[in-house]
Amino acid sequence: NDVCLHLNDEYQSCFRRTKSKLENAPNERPFEFSEMYIFGKFNAFSARLRKLKELFGTIQSYQTLGLTRIEGVEPFHGRFQLAVSNLKKKPYDLLDSRKTDYG
Repeated sequence: NDVCLHLNDEYQSCFRRTKSKLENAPNERPFEFSEMYIFGKFNAFSARLRKLKELFGTIQSYQTLGLTRIEGVEPFHGRFQLAVSNLKKKPYDLLDSRKTDYG
């Protein structure tokens, strides 16, 4: 996950450096490519990875709810377990950034 996000950042940084170099070179053709066209899907995928990372971090944090002995926590833990179970049953690819109805 972090490697993919870092790779996206590096690609875009390299793109901008190359674009800047070519803009400052009078004998070179202009670098006229849309960043959105080039990086749009990668950005959407990266955003999905960030959301999934947050989601799984939240699941991991609250997973221990069932181990606590604090009175009144049981109903919350039951609802949490049901939500996680429903998420796991989703029939589509969570990495597909075009699908926004998970969670």
